Amino acid sequence: MSKAKFKVPEWHGRHPFPPDKKKPTLISRDKILHFLLYGKTAYTDMNWLLASTDRIHVGIYLIPPGGRFDPPDIHAGEEVYFMLEGTLTIFNPQTGDVHEVLAGEGLWIPKDCWHQGHNFTDRVVKGIWGIAPLMWELEKGPPTEYPADPRLFMYEEPEMYLWKKTDLPRMKVLNGRNCCRVMFGKEHRIPVTFYASTKMIHMGEFTIPHNGYSEPENHNGDEVVFALRENLTIFTPSTQETFEVNEGEAFFIPEKVKHQYYNFTNGITRSVFVIAPKL
Repeated sequence: MSKAKFKVPEWHGRHPFPPDKKKPTLISRDKILHFLLYGKTAYTDMNWLLASTDRIHVGIYLIPPGGRFDPPDIHAGEEVYFMLEGTLTIFNPQTGDVHEVLAGEGLWIPKDCWHQGHNFTDRVVKGIWGIAPLMWELEKGPPTEYPADPRLFMYEEPEMYLWKKTDLPRMKVLNGRNCCRVMFGKEHRIPVTFYASTKMIHMGEFTIPHNGYSEPENHNGDEVVFALRENLTIFTPSTQETFEVNEGEAFFIPEKVKHQYYNFTNGITRSVFVIAPKL
């Protein structure tokens, strides 16, 4: 099966600024790019791009009931999902692997792993995706062909079919059974849950109680934070700036920039973060 010729979008690695212009930035709703990347009109997903730098790419995608993105996708970096709504059925047409990913769960997609998201329910499927370091090779775009017959990777056992073990990259569902929970801070502690932490990318979530805050931190990579529940306040000590990230908005923090999180709401803030390449 072949894909149509694909051109890497102009925003790849340059949203909301080119690599030499990075600064702490609120990704408010008016700064979020909307795009239908590629695929057949009847089968595509809606995407909202939050940030795309030379190190990290983060967005949100939506698959309507009965829909899928087509053709399947593949990336020149690792990808992680955090599902916000619905039940995603993810399919690898090269190995035949199929996984269901529920709201509140994550998915790790290794580099060069084919994947295609389906929505077999009557509710919208919506999730955050993060990719590092590259979505596609800049000169070529994604590969154009993949093996179309997953039966090549099966063998028969009595009363069942099992997938052959291969050297091909394979996806993994991330949830409470295989995540890593840590407590960040000495005096002002906040719970942090890591769903994925590899050499290329890190993804997880944290909560802050009413009138709580985190201790200062910085990372050896770019970070995108998405306010999942309640508004999140972010303070950057080096510039003495304060930003309010409304629920449903995001914030970009460049490498090495020290920052703190505050909760001035009446509820408990919950936020999703993606960091690449190092913590």
